[in-house]
Amino acid sequence: MKVDGNEVDEQIRVLLVDYDTIAQGVLKAVLEKGGIGEVVGVAPETNDLPRQLRALGPDVVIANVLGNGGAGALEVMEMVRNYSPDTPVIALTQNENDLNALNAVAAGVSAYVLRKNASAEVLAAVIQSV
Repeated sequence: MKVDGNEVDEQIRVLLVDYDTIAQGVLKAVLEKGGIGEVVGVAPETNDLPRQLRALGPDVVIANVLGNGGAGALEVMEMVRNYSPDTPVIALTQNENDLNALNAVAAGVSAYVLRKNASAEVLAAVIQSV
């Protein structure tokens, strides 16, 4: 991956929290084929999130703003804070004016990205900024 024009050998370790298997596959492809990072785990529901945070030690968590076994990005952020406090959380949303995403950022989620804009370039820039 390139950061500030320089090649960086270390891959970002990403944990996805998303109930949508299609979205999981798309994000994994964008992240890995775009050379951004390695998806080290997927938690379709939050009941497995604490175990994966401890076992995998991700550099960043990317979470669907809604869903995930009834938990949204705010709940995911709280769990990450409890089990891996230095790990940033990026929320994904479908809507530009999603109050859940805006509230999540206001409460401490590092950033949010519109799914339609989740290209390799955008995700790389957002991940590097958090």
